Amino acid sequence: TDLAFFVDRADDLSGWLRGVPVDAELANADSDLLTHLDALVDFDGVSMTLLSKVLHRKRPSQIPLLDRHIIDWYRPVTGERSATLAWAPIIRAMQQDLLGDVNGSLTEIADALRLELASPPSAIRLIDIAIWMGAQR
Repeated sequence: TDLAFFVDRADDLSGWLRGVPVDAELANADSDLLTHLDALVDFDGVSMTLLSKVLHRKRPSQIPLLDRHIIDWYRPVTGERSATLAWAPIIRAMQQDLLGDVNGSLTEIADALRLELASPPSAIRLIDIAIWMGAQR
């Protein structure tokens, strides 16, 4: 069913992705881009978790991964348990977290990883990893 969704909706998804600039970052997203990202929930027929994971690979600096750990972490801010209902508030909360990285911790980690990896993870992915690691305790 999931594979059929991506085959059947490939053109729609490609069109939606064209509205997400490759060089943009969630931290600097304006209200138009945030509204566009919100519209991802309009794609019926596949879980938001899977959809966000696939599209994160296409736009790793703009589209967060959405899974149970992320939803649970941001629940005090969003008040939501549903991935679909949590999506828009999580995007904004994560944007605020990215903007609030005043000490540049995420940048420092990415710079350190750049020495080890050809393509270091985006700041969004670093947040995801930190939340996942925290949940493993």
